[in-house]
Amino acid sequence: PRDQLAEARGLGDRAPARAGVAQLLLDRVHVTGNSPDSGGGGINLQNGHLRIRNSTISDNTAPSCSGINAGGFNNSLEVINSTISGNQATLSTGVGGGVCTTGYAAFRNVTIVRNHASYGGGIFQTANTLS
Repeated sequence: PRDQLAEARGLGDRAPARAGVAQLLLDRVHVTGNSPDSGGGGINLQNGHLRIRNSTISDNTAPSCSGINAGGFNNSLEVINSTISGNQATLSTGVGGGVCTTGYAAFRNVTIVRNHASYGGGIFQTANTLS
């Protein structure tokens, strides 16, 4: 099936980019400076496949899962040749400063630095496989 983008707001806006679609590819993008009231400060994926290549996810804030929130058990996240940095979960019990994932997640040649949360500053994985 053809890739679909449900909503592309958030690239420099206060709301995150959201994906509730079958597949989404982000290549050579910089998702930065977002601060929504709920999880997924930079990107919020629910039940789909997200591939991020040659990109930067940085300086986003959210109560939890501030850089990338890949929620739902029917999803997968693949990050390649990218940087996830400077994201912050603001709740005192916040999780996943850089990434939250409940599905399959793979990281290849990825720098994950200076992300902050009470639990899982870089990555907070609750189920499935992380590679």
